[in-house]
Amino acid sequence: MSPEERQRALDRLPPGQRERVQQRLRQFDQLPPEQKRQVQNQLERLRQLPPKKQEQVREAMRKFGDQPPDRKKAMRQELRGMESLSPSERQARLNSPDFKSKFNKDEQDMVKHMSEILPGQEK
Repeated sequence: MSPEERQRALDRLPPGQRERVQQRLRQFDQLPPEQKRQVQNQLERLRQLPPKKQEQVREAMRKFGDQPPDRKKAMRQELRGMESLSPSERQARLNSPDFKSKFNKDEQDMVKHMSEILPGQEK
């Protein structure tokens, strides 16, 4: 989106939401190019999901943001480990006793839904 388009979109938002979006945009702009590509790819995969799945992923991401740092770290590590797995291998991992012993039910759901936008999950 061009700077002008970005500004027009921001101008349509309520003040509180506009500030949150601007903060996220500033953070995104500061990312290294490879991380920007990863974020853009994840957003594209999210966009391609059915609306119900999109909302599940968004809700999982909101809940993830509220977790203590140690739990976020554990879930991030799990998701990184799943990046190289095929969809069937990911499903097996999500169903494994090891996975279930490391995460409570809410965390399992967060990881499951966030894994929907990992590479190799194109629908």
